[in-house]
Amino acid sequence: MKKNSYDQLMAEMQKLMADAEEQKEETRLLRHRLKQSESVASKYERRLKAMQTLSLSMFSMLDSEHIYSLACESVVYQLLWDCAFIIRVLDKDQVRVTAFQATRAQISHIEKQVLSNAAFMDAYVHHDTVTTYQTGDLAALDLRVLFHTDNLIATPIIFAEHLFGYLVVCSHTKQSESVHSEHDMNFLATLAAQIGQAIQNSQTFQVLEEQNAKLRQLDDLKNSFISITSHQLRTPLSIIKWILSVLHSDAALSKLKEQSHLVDQAYESNERLIRVVNNLLNVSRIQEGKLPYNPQMIDIKAVMLDLCKGVEKLCKQHDIKLEYDLSREKKIVRSADPILFKEALQNLLDNAIAYNRPGGSVRVGLKQTGDDITITVHNTGPGLTEDDQKKIFNQFYRSPEALKIQPNGTGLGLFLARAIIREHGGDITCHSLVNKETTFTVRL
Repeated sequence: MKKNSYDQLMAEMQKLMADAEEQKEETRLLRHRLKQSESVASKYERRLKAMQTLSLSMFSMLDSEHIYSLACESVVYQLLWDCAFIIRVLDKDQVRVTAFQATRAQISHIEKQVLSNAAFMDAYVHHDTVTTYQTGDLAALDLRVLFHTDNLIATPIIFAEHLFGYLVVCSHTKQSESVHSEHDMNFLATLAAQIGQAIQNSQTFQVLEEQNAKLRQLDDLKNSFISITSHQLRTPLSIIKWILSVLHSDAALSKLKEQSHLVDQAYESNERLIRVVNNLLNVSRIQEGKLPYNPQMIDIKAVMLDLCKGVEKLCKQHDIKLEYDLSREKKIVRSADPILFKEALQNLLDNAIAYNRPGGSVRVGLKQTGDDITITVHNTGPGLTEDDQKKIFNQFYRSPEALKIQPNGTGLGLFLARAIIREHGGDITCHSLVNKETTFTVRL
């Protein structure tokens, strides 16, 4: 009886020991699997961090060659494949290889193999076929011999349905030891997509740079044309002005009673043409940064009075009432370029008269408050919309109403006026009510 109890106890102990060994083995296997999982997780985490760094670097580059080279280098050093290269599809009959850890002879051989393989060209280049494939599909390229491996992956580089080429990575690990899992395939597909987007960005930037270069060239040609044309026109216009000024004198007009109005018209037309030429020349100088600025102490009040006196006759011809209030001060002295300053204010007065209505008025104001000088030019013309007021100082801009009243204007007067006043350290602003009035205010 005692023996049976002893045997039973021993059997139970042996069973418990066997169970313990089994649990111990299961624990060992679980630890091994956990270690493997941790290793795989660490590998994937390392890859994700490497891809994040690589993506930031690629998207900051504007040269496609550098993007391809960096991608191949990072695949080897950061993603830990043995070698990497990119078969770039340049056009329907041309490819180029960018590689890392490969000799120039190997690269040249790959390019020749690709171009000479009609099946590959027809399947993957000529028709922009998008596909992912492993070793067997690339056997014709003899990559196994080149890189001494049967273990490689090729992934298309695509962005916006455009095929840029193929990213190929390979390992010297035996096929049976390969870890090219579905995760690896997805990872490389993501990397290839980011390469494609980075390349697209760089190409877009290059196109914009080329377009900007052409625009700058056209702008330079335009400025050169304006400058040359203006200089060529000034001399004959000056001669015409001298002849007309002689004919415009009282003595000459007394002899040309019936023709005097024609002389007046010719003289005024010539004056307008001279102002247009001067405006064009000054625009060219402003854009080239060569506007001649020669400041001296001038009497602003005297300049304004002279300008107002000069347009009295023109106002009468257009049935416009001219009013001016030029401060009670005897003089308002300020450092300014007398020629440019007068030209800027002349443009404001000319516009106030030209874009007015018969029976309307022009009011010119001048006042000094401390060191500040304010000049206002007000008219009762068609006015400007809020949108027009935002654009009115832009070069060549003319509002729809201005085009109706003066179809042949240049759209340069206000642009030049503001540029000149800003050169003097001031500014011009505009306030307008449609169909009522417009006021330009100069502050110095």
